[in-house]
Amino acid sequence: MPPGPKTSKKLPYAPTEEELKRYDAVWQAKNFQDLKITKTLLYTGGRVSELINIKLTDVDFHYYQIRINKGEGSKNRIVPFLQSFKGMLAMHANSMKKKQEVYLFQSSGVSFTGTNP
Repeated sequence: MPPGPKTSKKLPYAPTEEELKRYDAVWQAKNFQDLKITKTLLYTGGRVSELINIKLTDVDFHYYQIRINKGEGSKNRIVPFLQSFKGMLAMHANSMKKKQEVYLFQSSGVSFTGTNP
């Protein structure tokens, strides 16, 4: 039997602000760094293992998307983020650039993977 027609892959889904409001703890976080990390995870649908490897150069503010390199199954993909999240993400990225960091989320000169960039 010949193979059937290929189905097109679905585009990544970015949740709306209304859908994310269900996560009350996120919006009431006391630690601003935790808030940025959690929002990035929720807005992109990315995994923690992917988030810690996002480089500043992987974020495209013009098209509201983040490139995930070697994510699930060692595949690269693009995930969208909401326009309303651009301001917070851009401020964080600019702060990291000023510190001459490589990764979007990095602490004390060491990435969350525990290795130096």
